[in-house]
Amino acid sequence: MSFRTAWMRSLTVWSGLGAVLFSAIAATAGQVTWSDSMEWRFKDTSLGRVEATIEDGWLHARRFEGDGQLLWHIVLGRARAEEPPTVTAEGGFEVRHANNRYFVRDNLERISCVHERLAVGTDAGIDTLFLADAEDGGTRVGENPKGGMGIGLRKKENWAWVILGPGKVSGMAINFVAAIRLAPMLLVPEKTRIGASGRGDVKYVRDEASITDDGEFLQARYVTFSEAEAERNRRELAQDTRPPELDGQRWLNLPPGHESEYREIGWFRGRVVLLDFWATWCGTCVEKLPYIQTLHEKYAGQGLVVIAMHSAINNQAVDAFLAEHQYTMPVILDTGETARRYGVEGIPQYVLIGKDGTLVHSGLQNDPPTEAEIEALLKAAGT
Repeated sequence: MSFRTAWMRSLTVWSGLGAVLFSAIAATAGQVTWSDSMEWRFKDTSLGRVEATIEDGWLHARRFEGDGQLLWHIVLGRARAEEPPTVTAEGGFEVRHANNRYFVRDNLERISCVHERLAVGTDAGIDTLFLADAEDGGTRVGENPKGGMGIGLRKKENWAWVILGPGKVSGMAINFVAAIRLAPMLLVPEKTRIGASGRGDVKYVRDEASITDDGEFLQARYVTFSEAEAERNRRELAQDTRPPELDGQRWLNLPPGHESEYREIGWFRGRVVLLDFWATWCGTCVEKLPYIQTLHEKYAGQGLVVIAMHSAINNQAVDAFLAEHQYTMPVILDTGETARRYGVEGIPQYVLIGKDGTLVHSGLQNDPPTEAEIEALLKAAGT
């Protein structure tokens, strides 16, 4: 189960009717005749908000991150204040036009959208001035003689932005109707492609991030900074290298007299360490815990140290859970920093550390080690 899914189950929705904060909208925005906004919060942390406005007869939707940074801006179509759209947050942000056809929906990593098909040269009033100083990454236009979609890439402050709108091949004139911050440029991409087809649609791919638009249907998968950072950290988990340190709020089930040892990975040099990233709300994690407990009981006396690293999310029930199931392996309540250092996003994930204090495998493992693997590592020399 991903942490994103766990957040979705614990979100508190805050609606700020008519109280739109234009923190990233330029002063050149048109006349606003209607506005609405909605925010999502996880405990005391804002996961962002969506804002809808009708400006000069056009319905604009904007999505902001929790820190107020603009994530995307899309014009859905012509609209009137007398027939306002709806703004909801039920399993994802959504702005839906009064005609019930045009909409944009964001589930915190994917965007689905149907917008009005615009003729070439139509100005829907989207503001891209904030990208005026961005590096130009190229432009493509769908090769439909009647005019297709155009796509432009911009690189600003280590982010790849995509801007979309109707255009013609001749002159590549594009009136943009969408601007989306698609991915941070932390890593050299393993795959990247920008293209346009004779059908008039456009597409861009950068590793996990992608976007397509045929002039009416828009689909996008964007990557957040934290997701890219996690990927970078996962790539750094190379075999025979030393792992990141642990960072826990609280430790449970520590052996009496050894409390000080369970603070740093370095204390376990000469022993084999198994890290299990898990949570009580993760069904697959819970299914595998009896096996992890068996490894602890069978091999702890031979030099195996099992550490069950519980997610920082929804950890209130851990004590009761351990008592109910009589689990005795050491458990850490993560601050969230350990998962970040190891690049953990979905769980369960496992990390095996040899007697020499280095990683046995590269990257995170989806399955726990076998008893045969544990026994081989315990018999191996190493200090």
